[in-house]
Amino acid sequence: MEQATTIGLDIAKHVFHVHGADAAGHVLFRKRITRAKLLGFLAAQARCVVAMEACAGAHYWAARSLSWVIMCA
Repeated sequence: MEQATTIGLDIAKHVFHVHGADAAGHVLFRKRITRAKLLGFLAAQARCVVAMEACAGAHYWAARSLSWVIMCA
């Protein structure tokens, strides 16, 4: 299976919708992921762009993702 170069993340309170696409924009996956499993899912992905809406929740998740990337890079 190809690896996603872009992951779109629709954040919510309990369930997140995740959409992965390759460099040509072809859909590779569409998933519903719970809050508890989100960081584990992102950690399992190859390096890519993660795009999400601009809201207070996005700042929280971006900080969590960045702290993980900095610690594991």
